[in-house]
Amino acid sequence: MNLKALVASAVLGVAASASFAQDAPPIALVLTPSAANTLEVSFERAAAGIFVDTFTFTPSSFGGVISVHLASLSGPVSFFSALLNGEPFSVSADSGQSSSFDFQSTVAAETPLSLQVLGFSGDAATLAGASGRYSGLITAQAVSAVPEPGTYALLLAGLIAIGVSGRRSVARKER
Repeated sequence: MNLKALVASAVLGVAASASFAQDAPPIALVLTPSAANTLEVSFERAAAGIFVDTFTFTPSSFGGVISVHLASLSGPVSFFSALLNGEPFSVSADSGQSSSFDFQSTVAAETPLSLQVLGFSGDAATLAGASGRYSGLITAQAVSAVPEPGTYALLLAGLIAIGVSGRRSVARKER
């Protein structure tokens, strides 16, 4: 059996097991101001075996970047993926370990956002579940829209075109 098939079957097995993870009700989080144009909330969760935790939060009238930092506090906790409203985060491992992940996404929302975290707490070699704890920090940073220089160039070109057109129209009427 080649390595690709072995890895694919392991991933499929973990994904199938996750579908049988106990469904817990979503956990509502409240973002609070931490700095100018920034909202934040931190949390801690207990986990055992394969877990799927869902968090909901609403950044009111928000457009900007949502950053999430997940880290193992105790026990062997590993993270597989995170989804924001069903869309996968771009995942970058912190220090090359799966026990700490940073996720980031740009959103424009006035509706509740849903963060789903999929992971495993236990011995990855034997797939024996063990209790562990992890923490998370969600930061919402508003980003103001700044037009690109090309936008200003197009605006200027349009105003010049309107001016030239109006001038030609006046010149034709005078003849």
